[in-house]
Amino acid sequence: PNLLILGAPKSGTTTLHYVLDQHPEIYMSSIKEPGFLWAYGEALDLKGPSALLLKHRVVQDLDEYQKLFAGVTTEKVIGESSASYMFHPRSPGLIRQFIPQTKFLVILRHPAERAFSSFTQYLRDGVEPCSNFADAITEERQGLRDQWTFGHHLRYGFYYSALKRYLEDFEWRQFNV
Repeated sequence: PNLLILGAPKSGTTTLHYVLDQHPEIYMSSIKEPGFLWAYGEALDLKGPSALLLKHRVVQDLDEYQKLFAGVTTEKVIGESSASYMFHPRSPGLIRQFIPQTKFLVILRHPAERAFSSFTQYLRDGVEPCSNFADAITEERQGLRDQWTFGHHLRYGFYYSALKRYLEDFEWRQFNV
């Protein structure tokens, strides 16, 4: 890919992925959220209630990742989006290794609205153990979710620390926020 969508979970990355895919000069990966640029070479040890839901779609093999773009013909922009790239500490290094000249689209949402939307999605999907938002936030603040791979409603709202790694490793001209 020559375009990556970075964004917090529940910030509109899915909508942006599918809207861009409708443009005749843009090809978006056949799977949204493959996670290759954090999972490559990693012993996959997903933890937390949502781990089983996500494990089946994570791509760890380079050949499998490249197959996501097998349908590319004449498109000028070839894109992929995985919200986890913004927050996973391995992602900037793997992006630099595989596609150092890529462009980034960064999409954010008000952190409090994003956190509540995340909570309601996890509740709807049956992977949120708390039935009320305040209890889930209390659990997270107490560190009870620290070992979880996903399901951090507050953590994914701290955009500065996540984006700082990218701004240190890539040129500003590669970003559109």
